[in-house]
Amino acid sequence: WGGNNKAVRSQAGMVCCSCKTEGRSKLNRWTILAHSEILELAYFRQRDSLGEVIPATISRSALKAAHVYCQVDRKFILARAHGMLFIIDQHAADERVRLEHLQEELGGKLCKGGVSLAQEVSPPIETELTFEEFTCAELYKERIERWGWIVKHQASHGERAVQMPAKCYIVSVPCICGAMLGEAFLREYLHQLSETCGAQAIPCKVNALLKSKACRGAIMFGDKLSKEQSTRLVENLAATHLSLQCAHGRPTMVPLVQLDALKRAVQTRRSVGRTRDSQRRISLKSLKQQLETP
Repeated sequence: WGGNNKAVRSQAGMVCCSCKTEGRSKLNRWTILAHSEILELAYFRQRDSLGEVIPATISRSALKAAHVYCQVDRKFILARAHGMLFIIDQHAADERVRLEHLQEELGGKLCKGGVSLAQEVSPPIETELTFEEFTCAELYKERIERWGWIVKHQASHGERAVQMPAKCYIVSVPCICGAMLGEAFLREYLHQLSETCGAQAIPCKVNALLKSKACRGAIMFGDKLSKEQSTRLVENLAATHLSLQCAHGRPTMVPLVQLDALKRAVQTRRSVGRTRDSQRRISLKSLKQQLETP
């Protein structure tokens, strides 16, 4: 219990006495509970086949209607919505918010034609592309240049004939999050385009860079948050597109208990307990009468 507090364990439960200096009048600050009143959620998990007490899932709508209580252990945010109590991982939540902000920022630069992403390379990077890589580079040239890669090739035997492997020069590369994405990144993107038939997807390495930056800049475990900061974080998370998972796919929040169902389950348990106690008293009384009968 810490400090000068003294814990006294009895058959009725656990009672925390007040500090000696504060006197016995402070005893009412603590709740005195019998063991039967302290419930483990595992008790309901074993008997809750329908998922009424402990929900198996949580929806995005819960975030939008969330009422934030407080930060817990400088790791989680305790909140309630739709009669459900749930916790939010503060690091995972902020990571998701930051990732989508970075993606929107990158999308704004792409709308300018890739000019903001391209960084000129001097001298140009000399490389050789295989037939498949060269074909893909020509087929999706506009999309590649949109990301900031500008590739020039050296033709032989006329403008249309290219000897394989094709000798090319990379004259500019994208610069994202301070990182220059050179030849290896270009090759990987060409393979990605080839495997997905040119799907309009962000290059895998670019996405990995954004995830890494979002993770490093996010709120960490151990960072203290006020109620206002916690509320703002939950509101920002609710505004994201994939609010249920962090940048790496881990859940941002977990449902704990459905409060109304928990109340009904507790009342049922108490009722069953009283019935058993009553039956036990009747059985003892009957046994006593039998023993006293000659």
